[in-house]
Amino acid sequence: MYTIQLITFTMLVAVCYGQLPDQTDDAFQQECLDLTNKYRNLHHVPDVKIAPKLVKYAKDRCQYISKYNSGHVGLDRRIGENLFAAGVGSTDPDFTGAMNTSEDAVTNWYNENQFYDYNTYESIDPEKEVGHFTQLVWKFTTHMGCARCYGQTGPINYKTTIVCNYTPRGNLVFNGRKTHGQNVFPQ
Repeated sequence: MYTIQLITFTMLVAVCYGQLPDQTDDAFQQECLDLTNKYRNLHHVPDVKIAPKLVKYAKDRCQYISKYNSGHVGLDRRIGENLFAAGVGSTDPDFTGAMNTSEDAVTNWYNENQFYDYNTYESIDPEKEVGHFTQLVWKFTTHMGCARCYGQTGPINYKTTIVCNYTPRGNLVFNGRKTHGQNVFPQ
């Protein structure tokens, strides 16, 4: 009996707390752009611009990812993508969550630079990722669009998902050869 009740409760929570609502506004989009260009300038690459089509694409991706926890599944291979997700919970009945900011996401991606080896184009620590950083500062990327989804995911849990999409995409490999040397530069 306990197992059936638990499964029923889990299914009810999944139905009630599916796709998170879009929380993207112009200020969020501008903050993403400004932070991205700040970090790109440190690496001597041109600024990117917001592309409305990529903003729409990022919003669609954010909705899909927040609903299915799918990561990069379904991503158009011509488009680069950085994902950020954070959750918070509390048993305080007055707690209404804390939505993450563009700075939380973009700075998190940029901070991977401390693990990036500019000679091997890989992480100096196999446990640490660097692909978000390299996409962020990829020289030949010219446009971006970001989205943020936020909402309640359980009785006491809240989650923020942030998606930024980029064209042309970064982290490219041609004929088994990485192109990072022509696209990712030290400060």
